[in-house]
Amino acid sequence: MTKQQPLKKQMIIVTAPCWKCTEPFHLALIYGNVAIDSGQVYGPEKFTNEEIALAEMQGVIIRMHKSATRKDEYLANTCPHCNAFLGQFFHFEYFCGAIQYGDYSYKEIDL
Repeated sequence: MTKQQPLKKQMIIVTAPCWKCTEPFHLALIYGNVAIDSGQVYGPEKFTNEEIALAEMQGVIIRMHKSATRKDEYLANTCPHCNAFLGQFFHFEYFCGAIQYGDYSYKEIDL
């Protein structure tokens, strides 16, 4: 992902350590098209069925999880080693900036 907003909607597949077990795993985020949806960033909780399938083809595990913080259940990136999930807060707080600064390796897929 470049430091400027993408012109196209992109799925970003990030390889990062799990917050719980520290094992590496793949997670998926989508950076929206600036012209269409203001460059919004979101995770699996808003993915279409096609986006879920694409993420899973890239090795991402997406499962339904209950969030005590949100008191809700939603789809989230899931660690294959310990089943911990990466909630919405972590997408923005820990990964968006880290990706831009090169802390984690990632792959861009135009949608």
